[in-house]
This record gives sequence, structure tokens and C-alpha cells, in this order.
Amino acid sequence: MHSDRPTLLIWDYDGTLASSLTEIIASFQAAFVYGLGRRVSAEEIMSWFGPTDEAIIRRRVPAERLAGTLRIFYEHYRRLQTEASLFVPRALLEATGQRVRHALVTNKGRVTTAIALKTHRLQHILSAVVTGDDVDRPKPDPSGIETVLNWLATEPRSAIYIGDSPTDVEAAQRAGIRVAAVAYGGMHSRQDLLRREPTWIIDDPEALASWLNALL
Repeated sequence: MHSDRPTLLIWDYDGTLASSLTEIIASFQAAFVYGLGRRVSAEEIMSWFGPTDEAIIRRRVPAERLAGTLRIFYEHYRRLQTEASLFVPRALLEATGQRVRHALVTNKGRVTTAIALKTHRLQHILSAVVTGDDVDRPKPDPSGIETVLNWLATEPRSAIYIGDSPTDVEAAQRAGIRVAAVAYGGMHSRQDLLRREPTWIIDDPEALASWLNALL
């Protein structure tokens, strides 16, 4: 085996595996109309990203409206996931799965992660899944990546993280693994990603597919 060839690829979900930003924001907006009594802009919602989706809601909604807000959020998220598309086709993940293991580390909560993976039939492709509910601190803390490395008994030099945000790049670097930053997610500019000095920068899903085939 080539010394640079990984045995494990660890993925982010939103903006990396899936084109799902619109659906997430719409779910939050519907929930906050009830929970806060006002429409929240997409920009404001994106500024809150980092903690799990449920934690974002719990921090802002009064206790008496929390249960209803969460119900609305999950109802919308489950319905809208059918409209979200994958940047990385399932067939490509399945094909490369013959040569490398795939895992997921996301700041999403356990419930929304399960909904997304079931909707797009990705569960059987992933050897490990770590959500924001499974760690004490979200990315850029490296604990989620380190958990996967421990679970799958993988040396850092044999893993690569793939994500769309500066926090993804930082988390991978702090975990001591190589990182591919994808610039097609819609939330972060190529310049912001380059400033973090990822190992690779990938501009579109077609380039990602070519990169995977060359890498493996």
C-alpha cells in the first residue's frame, strides 16, 4: 500500500456530504416562528451554528415553548430531508468503501443525524458516527475525530478528514490528521478555508470525485 494512501476517510455532513443548508435553515425558521414569535433570518441562524441543533433551540426558546418548538423543528427537518441532495453520491461512497472505511463526525445532533442518514440510506456505508451529542465539546475541538480514530483503531497518519468549514480544518489539524477542505458547501469562502492551510482544497463535487479516485 502506498504510504500516503488512507485507510479511513472521516466526513462532515452538512455542506460536505450533503447539500442541506437550505433545509436546515427552513426547519429552524419554522420552529422559531412558534418558539420566539418572530421570523429569524438565515444569517442569524447561521451565526448560531456550532452546538447541536437541539442545543441551539434550547438556549433561545422559553421553557414553556420548548417542547412545541422541538416538535416543529424535527417535523420540518424530517420532511425537508427528502428534498436535500447529496454532494457525494451514495454510489461513489459504496464503491470507494471497497478500498477505505468511511466515518462521520458532525456537530449535528443525534436525532437529525439519524434522520439524514436514514433518508439517504448511508448508515451501512459508515463504520462509525459521532454526533455533537456524543462529545462534550463540538468542533473545532478534536475529540469527535479522536473518538473515531480510537473506535476504529486507526493511526492519525492513516486518516483524512473532509469538511467545509474553518472549524473542520482546525479540528482535523488538532487531531493530527490530514484534511481536505471543500469549497462548495455554501457557507464559507475558499479564501477563509485557505487561510487555515488545509492539506487539500477542493472546489466542486466533480473535483472531489476525481480526488478520491486518485487518492485511493
